[in-house]
Amino acid sequence: MISGTPSGFRDILPKEALARERISDVVRGCFSAHGYLPVETPLLEDRSALERGGRIKDSAFQLFDTDQTLLMLRPDLTLPVARLVAGRVFAGSLPARLRYTAPVVREEPSLRGQPRQFTQLGVELVAEKDDASEAEVVRLLAETLSTLGVPAWRIVFGSPVPVTALLDACSPSPEFSERVRSLIHDSDLVTLDEVIAAEKGLAPAAARALSEVCRMGGGTEVIARLDGLLADAGVPEERRGTSELSALSEELTDLFEAGRVSFDFSIINSFDYYTGIIFKGYAEGIAASLASGGRYDAVLANLGCPGLLACGFALSLERLQEVLGE
Repeated sequence: MISGTPSGFRDILPKEALARERISDVVRGCFSAHGYLPVETPLLEDRSALERGGRIKDSAFQLFDTDQTLLMLRPDLTLPVARLVAGRVFAGSLPARLRYTAPVVREEPSLRGQPRQFTQLGVELVAEKDDASEAEVVRLLAETLSTLGVPAWRIVFGSPVPVTALLDACSPSPEFSERVRSLIHDSDLVTLDEVIAAEKGLAPAAARALSEVCRMGGGTEVIARLDGLLADAGVPEERRGTSELSALSEELTDLFEAGRVSFDFSIINSFDYYTGIIFKGYAEGIAASLASGGRYDAVLANLGCPGLLACGFALSLERLQEVLGE
């Protein structure tokens, strides 16, 4: 008897493969229409090369080659594309608008019972900071979801900058800062409140801000509330990140007025990865996000390319299938 596929991996038969192909063609058409060009990166990556860009979680999918180099199956496409840009795209060819369609492999407790291999369709924009903004990427995601006919889609924004600025200004110790970042990353807000309450060296205004920021959500009025919390906690105005949020909201006024985008700071995570706006795309009828992305200038800086804007997102083909009934 022929054995089945490994746990978390599956075969895809013609009927479903045709549906996936149709969805992928629509997405690629949207990306291409805005000048995003295709790239491909290896399925196997040198782990140490990716770690220069940002911290990587331990993975079950690692192996040594004949040179004893530790390799890993790529867990996403952002770090590999950033590595490609850092090594092969030169300043004279910026801005770089790149797109990809490729499988990734992950092993995480949060994915238990779900596929461990899935396909990402995404874009990455790398540019001089005066040549582009996150709004371009967000609008491309909005257009793609509309063109696909995703029901009642919406995009929510967050940012790690306010919490990072709070901790820099008010944290009593590096250990406390790391604990807070870890709890926010894991969305464990109950334990977060306990840790904040137990920390005697934290000023009341800072404690209130740390507890409330990652619970904030709503329309553009959130920015003023956030700015007030940070001001009360003693965070300098230039460090708060609220001016960038205001600028983005002005560029996306029509989407805010249409109720398609909003703020939700509960989605903030990956403090050593994202350095600005974070966003996720959702749809009616599915709890998980269809798309996730954000600004990650620090990754390019870590790879030797400081001073650049880097922003992108990835759509999950499998979740698009689910929400589109295919």
